[in-house]
Amino acid sequence: MTSPPDPARGAFHSVLRETTRREHELIDARLSLLDLTTIQSYRIFLNIHYSALRSLAVAWRREDHQEFGGLLDRLRADLAALGAAVDERILPVDAALAPAHRLGVSYVIRGSRLGSKLLSRRVPEQLSNSYLVHEPALPWPMFLRELDLQAEDSGYHAQAQIVEGAKLAFAAFAAAARGPAAAPAQVPD
Repeated sequence: MTSPPDPARGAFHSVLRETTRREHELIDARLSLLDLTTIQSYRIFLNIHYSALRSLAVAWRREDHQEFGGLLDRLRADLAALGAAVDERILPVDAALAPAHRLGVSYVIRGSRLGSKLLSRRVPEQLSNSYLVHEPALPWPMFLRELDLQAEDSGYHAQAQIVEGAKLAFAAFAAAARGPAAAPAQVPD
């Protein structure tokens, strides 16, 4: 089990960011190898996100289902517009998670939206990018306030579960980046 974050280090979301920095940097480094100006790399990038999000669906909070399901719909649409096959296999993710774990998963998925706008600028104009430009219904600052309040109210055990949930989500993205989703996928003619 992950040791609980030290509340003396500041707002919980800051502690969570620092505690998961290594996992975040590893997945960013892997994905940054993809050249989003090429259709092949962009397909791979979208397939990695699709695979990770589908696998994490068992770990979504109830209040995230509509929005995260919408992200999957956008990924499917973008991949179809690019003529890419979608790998429908699910990577194993433990579904027996506490609500705090699910909040950590939400932190990673919602946080990924922050860099999406910047990444969308690298994608050629003619390529479908509805996933990257999607604006979340719950703004990031409001989510962070919710996260901080829940962490503050729930104590060390739940805070450690939030960290574990975030690490689980980063691990799902890393697994997708190593798996079949990372292989160039194209619909046969």
